[in-house]
Amino acid sequence: MKIDLHCHTKKTKSGDDETRNVTPELFKEKVINSNVRIIGVTNHNLFDIQQYRELKESVKGIAQVWPGIELDIKYNNIIGHLIVIYNPNKVNEFESILNMIIEGRQPDQVEIDLKKFVKFFADKDAIFIAHDYKKSQSFSQEMIEILKNEIVEKYRIFSEPSNFKSLSIMLDNGIQAMLGSDIKDWNKYPNCDLPELKLDVDSFEKLILLAKKDRATINTLLNKKEQKIKEIQIKVNDTKKEKIKIPIYNDINIIFGAKGTGKTAVLNGLKNKYLQEGNKYSLYKASGVDEVIEQKLKFKDTERTNTNIDISQIKEMLDFIRNWKEVLPTSLNDYIEYSKTKKNNKNKAKLKITSLKTTLKNNTKLNKLKNEYKIVNNIMDQIDKYKLDKYLNPEDSKIYKEINKKIKEGCFSLLKSEYIEYYSNKLTNTSIKIVKQKADLCTTSKSLPNSTGFLEFSQNYLNLKNHIKNFKECMNSKTEKNREKIGNLDEGKEVYLSIEHRVFKSKIKEFKYGQNISDLNKVCNLILGLDKNLKVEISEKIDNIIQEFDRINLRAKDFIGIKKQYENKLGEYYKPSDGEKIMLILHKKLYEDADVYLLDEPERSLGNTFINSVIVPRIVELGKMGKTVIIATHNANIAVRTLPFTSILKTYENGKYKTYIGNPFTNELINIENDKEMKNWKDESIKVLEGGKEAFEDRRRVYESR
Repeated sequence: MKIDLHCHTKKTKSGDDETRNVTPELFKEKVINSNVRIIGVTNHNLFDIQQYRELKESVKGIAQVWPGIELDIKYNNIIGHLIVIYNPNKVNEFESILNMIIEGRQPDQVEIDLKKFVKFFADKDAIFIAHDYKKSQSFSQEMIEILKNEIVEKYRIFSEPSNFKSLSIMLDNGIQAMLGSDIKDWNKYPNCDLPELKLDVDSFEKLILLAKKDRATINTLLNKKEQKIKEIQIKVNDTKKEKIKIPIYNDINIIFGAKGTGKTAVLNGLKNKYLQEGNKYSLYKASGVDEVIEQKLKFKDTERTNTNIDISQIKEMLDFIRNWKEVLPTSLNDYIEYSKTKKNNKNKAKLKITSLKTTLKNNTKLNKLKNEYKIVNNIMDQIDKYKLDKYLNPEDSKIYKEINKKIKEGCFSLLKSEYIEYYSNKLTNTSIKIVKQKADLCTTSKSLPNSTGFLEFSQNYLNLKNHIKNFKECMNSKTEKNREKIGNLDEGKEVYLSIEHRVFKSKIKEFKYGQNISDLNKVCNLILGLDKNLKVEISEKIDNIIQEFDRINLRAKDFIGIKKQYENKLGEYYKPSDGEKIMLILHKKLYEDADVYLLDEPERSLGNTFINSVIVPRIVELGKMGKTVIIATHNANIAVRTLPFTSILKTYENGKYKTYIGNPFTNELINIENDKEMKNWKDESIKVLEGGKEAFEDRRRVYESR
């Protein structure tokens, strides 16, 4: 059905064409030929109630005619055109308000101050359509903002673009818009491009209810709302299955009916259909929420390292112990033997390398530079992932890339120099040792020992001491805590899942570590005990520690503990009640990234406060986003206030299951097997559904408009 809310039926201003005048007979003929079913009479600065009634009567039973006017609105010396469409059930009220603001002036003389206009119309039952900036006599942005600030129900405000192309652009950018004929010649009326309603709207009140859906409503007016016929197989009973066809919109679809009528069977059939088609769907069922809530408190071993806590010092300690080699000072006998035999072979004496000493260079600086290089590269790579070109102008972006490159190159250059120096020293020492060994094998003389060994000996123990010190510091690391919002409860309460990591501490037992606390405590005591007396049986002690490592298959990450718990917004421990568990899981499911949302009786064990304040707004939001939402429900807050595009009624009468399809806008429910068998949507909804006071007020507006 087509809709035209900007329709002139009379020449009123001096610049208007005579062809705008229309008789009731011509009006009826053109309306029928154009298939227009809703017309708003909007003459310039004039509302002729007598003509309105004549035109309305001429198309009675064919189309709806609603009262309206196109006003010249003035603000800061700007004149903008504003169309006002009023509830036809309150036409006398509309005429009375217009008489007060126009004050008997002729249409050419009418200029209504914007502030005066909103004073009269702020809370009235009307639709407001302002000329867009690309049209003549457009509303300025400031005028639009005043209108939005003053009109109580913002969804009643639309913009009118100049053509369908502009309309599509506005809708794609989330701007509410409406296009009318602005007819100038009634002989050409059937050729006008007008928006179409996919759903039949039989009253002003129901268009207002649709308008509450914002962008989704306008998409419907443009015939953009996608409907898909799903042929599904449902289980009638234990032995019988049947196939039915269900029309599903990429919006909100409700399945309702008494208990035992097969609502869940339809939902399961649709789930299987979407699964076969490879759609990404989210499924909610009230059963099994306890298991889902408890499962979140469990964790996998891989989560142990999902933290920024640095345990490299623990790993280095464990590796150092596993690779421990005791270094002893050079024996005095080696020097005595060298002195006794150094003159035994003259040729060997000429080989000066046999009298060289090795030089000691530790790898502390090299390891430090390796870590720095790794950290710098990780930081730079992380920054590069954000594609800073979006935030920097070309010149600054070039400077940043050059600095980034220089930092990496400088860091690598230092590492390279130290690497070369360290391994050159190591290779030199190795060469000296090999030549001496070969020379000793070929002669009866002993080469000069490489070193006294005291420096190596002391440095080996100093390294052990430093590793123990670092290990002890790591044991005192701070905890790391992250919180993930699980969902909302009623009264604005929020619940979070807290995930806390910390390095092992024997006195803190609420954390779960990779090994049991007693084993970790034993290992820590053994390692820290090495520091008490480094000279006493150190190799034997380290062998015992290594055996303990092997016994429990110890890894560095085993020292990281995890604690999970639910918390409130203030970070305090919180244990959700059974009803709150349902709230949390339902809320989580509604915020999953999916194309299709399937909800089986989401109202179960929930109060209307939570349904009204949290669930219904989110369902409506999903509909506006073009998501497919299918809900099996008994709850009127959900079944009516979400304004579903499809209502599916399931019944069980005289031993037979039946399925009826309809919606609240047509007030009809039609048997899918017999289109002559119909039920009244309002009567069935009242009979099956129930809800709170606020929901009833919304439903009343639907029901009473019939």
